[in-house]
Amino acid sequence: TTQSPNTDNMILFRSTSQLLLFATFLLLSSMTQAKTAIVFGATGTVGYEVLRSVVNEKLFTQIIVVGRREFPPKVKDLLPETAMAFVQKDLGTIDQNESLLELETDACFIAAGTGFPHLSDLHDWHHAEVTVARSIARLCGKMNAKAISVFTAIDSDSSTAEPFDEEELHKTNTPIGWWPV
Repeated sequence: TTQSPNTDNMILFRSTSQLLLFATFLLLSSMTQAKTAIVFGATGTVGYEVLRSVVNEKLFTQIIVVGRREFPPKVKDLLPETAMAFVQKDLGTIDQNESLLELETDACFIAAGTGFPHLSDLHDWHHAEVTVARSIARLCGKMNAKAISVFTAIDSDSSTAEPFDEEELHKTNTPIGWWPV
């Protein structure tokens, strides 16, 4: 049987700044002082902006970054000296990374999807937006994250986007809308 996702407590944001502001308020309301933040996808456009915001916040004393490829100089230059960086080519199995499983985090920021969903075939899109996000969310749960924020290009407002039709999504068993992880 298919489990219907509970959307009662879900909010859809159309801009990164709205989401960052909400994520900050969520963190402030859920803890007195955050210590560690982990950012997935810092080499991408959205992930870099998320990382920049996290670095500039005074809530975090430790920052962990995880990416699919080596971090470019602009990311490395942004990181404080105490930051920890991990590279794993396939983030679809990141929840099994033993080095990360030994750590704990207070906040988890996921920006590791595809920035151009209309340029991806369905298999690649499903892996980037569903499999990877699910694996990262599981890892964040195992790391005892108190707050998880997900940034995605799903439902992006691109005039050139050609969304996958519902039949294609059902063939790959891709959930539509919000789903539990």
